Amino acid sequence: MTDPVIRRYLKDVSGNLVGPGSRKRATLKALRDAAEEWAAEHPDHTGEDLRREFGDPEQFASAGIASLTPREAAALLQRKKTFRRWLLAITILIIIALAGAVIFIIKWNESTAPTVTYYAPPVYSALSAEQAANLGF
Repeated sequence: MTDPVIRRYLKDVSGNLVGPGSRKRATLKALRDAAEEWAAEHPDHTGEDLRREFGDPEQFASAGIASLTPREAAALLQRKKTFRRWLLAITILIIIALAGAVIFIIKWNESTAPTVTYYAPPVYSALSAEQAANLGF
């Protein structure tokens, strides 16, 4: 079982690594094995001791970036671009679907709204037709 200091260091390194997943896993496995071997020789180690021995996680990850071949770097960039394009397309589709749903609900409410017909009972006037004409009705 990996001790908490090594786990924390590996987590920091993992967050900064780039490249293909298989390469990340192999790098982390090799680093974990080396760190566990080193920790067995230094039982009272701290996180600072580990960083002094293996370097800062950012520096370790930077060395990994520098070791990428041009083809791997290009493939990594292409994957990121493709992911961003898909994310943008999905976001636009969701916005269009929501706008369509809002328009549909508004139109549906307009078409199914009950029409109210008010009934007004006939008004009977106490005036005769002749009296109404005299008053200007």
